[in-house]
Amino acid sequence: MVKLYSDPTDRAYDTSWGKIKIVHLGSHGTKQQGLTVEFKAFVTRFQDSYDGSYQTVQYPNQTTPIAHQSTPYRRIALQFLVPAASEEEALQNLKKCEQMANMVMPLKQYVGGNRKQYLPKTSFVALKFGNFIQGPHGTPMPGWINGFTFNPNFEEGMFIVKDNDAFNNSGQGHYLPKVLDISLTFMPFITRQGGLGFNASEKVWEDRHYPYDVEFIDIGADEEALNEAEAELGETIGDLADTAEKIDIGIGEGILSGGDSTE
Repeated sequence: MVKLYSDPTDRAYDTSWGKIKIVHLGSHGTKQQGLTVEFKAFVTRFQDSYDGSYQTVQYPNQTTPIAHQSTPYRRIALQFLVPAASEEEALQNLKKCEQMANMVMPLKQYVGGNRKQYLPKTSFVALKFGNFIQGPHGTPMPGWINGFTFNPNFEEGMFIVKDNDAFNNSGQGHYLPKVLDISLTFMPFITRQGGLGFNASEKVWEDRHYPYDVEFIDIGADEEALNEAEAELGETIGDLADTAEKIDIGIGEGILSGGDSTE
């Protein structure tokens, strides 16, 4: 049976790889059992930054500072459009943005007692976007959203709805944006096993598919070609040094003979 789509983008982004998936880890164990929202991946900006975060100390009479790695981190800036082909889809998009806003803010858990004590719950999330943002085995990558910006595009127009049970104050008009511009900064946990695997047969990273799920090339696979390239580079540097020495000698002889003097 052929599946019919009311919106062409539903067909294009019907698979999981075409969506941005965000799972709220703090809602596990509640009635929501892990709140999840998904957006069609109309990505307009993706920036993946790695910061080794080195701190240096300069000691007296030392030309080279002493460096040590303190808090390395990875930061992902993601910006995407959320269009709506209908009033119903615009309503669903706005609901998802509400859930996103609540994901960023911390939760409280009531623990009972006369003093009405509450314990904070985590606002960590897990995010997946194709093979660009993913955890081990293609699962959503855990971390936290450091910033979330909700920007309705008024130039593209609005659905104005008055009578809808989805709103708390149904007696007044409500805006449903036709296009939303969402941007967020995601700080993932470093979940991979780093470092080289010091193995006689395999000189590779322990997690050779991190971070974009591409097989890492064996470092020692083409060692012979690397040695040949280093030898050729050494010969080239030697030739350049000989040429520079000859030029220096020629200039020196010219100066001694008075060849470059002017009267």
